[in-house]
Amino acid sequence: MTRQAIDRYIDQTVMLEPAAAGASGMQKDYRVALAAMGVLVALVLLIACANVANLMTAQAAARAREMALRVSIGAGRLRLVQLVLVESAGWPCWRR
Repeated sequence: MTRQAIDRYIDQTVMLEPAAAGASGMQKDYRVALAAMGVLVALVLLIACANVANLMTAQAAARAREMALRVSIGAGRLRLVQLVLVESAGWPCWRR
């Protein structure tokens, strides 16, 4: 390195910026796009949750006759709740 290059390096000034803004300011440039993407992700998750709830409701409605039969032969509420919870927890696995 030459003496001039060393002098230029030493004479450089350091600029400090808040960490929240980032070093390049990309956060400010893409704030609207990131917010839109976050809203879309939340919407997709909401639709997925509603779909799963709808499928479970339809499954429960289809099994109403079975539940009535189990109640008529003496199954208690706790046993019915236990049966529904166990079957709904393993639902994707036992349908193969």
